[in-house]
Amino acid sequence: MSNENKSHLDPERIIASFVDDRGLSPQEREHLSGCPACTAARERLASQLTGLAEQAGRHTPESFRRVVLPAEQPANPLAWIMRWSMGVAAAAATVAIVAALMLGRLFPGGVGEIDQLKLAQETVRDATLLAEVRALENDPLPGAYAEIIPEPGGSLDDEFFDFLIPLDADGDETQRT
Repeated sequence: MSNENKSHLDPERIIASFVDDRGLSPQEREHLSGCPACTAARERLASQLTGLAEQAGRHTPESFRRVVLPAEQPANPLAWIMRWSMGVAAAAATVAIVAALMLGRLFPGGVGEIDQLKLAQETVRDATLLAEVRALENDPLPGAYAEIIPEPGGSLDDEFFDFLIPLDADGDETQRT
């Protein structure tokens, strides 16, 4: 009830009676049902709200889709399968996370920890191999074999191949061990 006028409800309390009259105290509800001035104010507000709803309805475009509230939705026979599969997926994800955490505890340094010395040795071997590859790119024939290649324009005859791969008395290649 208002502070200025103890006999009537405030406009805010009349508006509150539209939202939920359980929010009013029992005295306010009793006053609203018995007071002609407060009842008239509530009816004026109701007529204004009704007019506003009619105007909004006239200016609102029609929806081509019917809105279905959750209580009106028919029971989906496959809905339980979806809920079940989502539960299984959640359980699998939980198991995977727990397994990852347990592996972290079993191997505190990490599962793939690499010894720094081994890593340095592999780096040196890789650098050596790359240096050999670059040298072969520049000169594919090592210096030790440079003297046995024929002259440019010369031909390779059987004598050259016999020199490279000597034959034994039977005509087979000799085995070098």
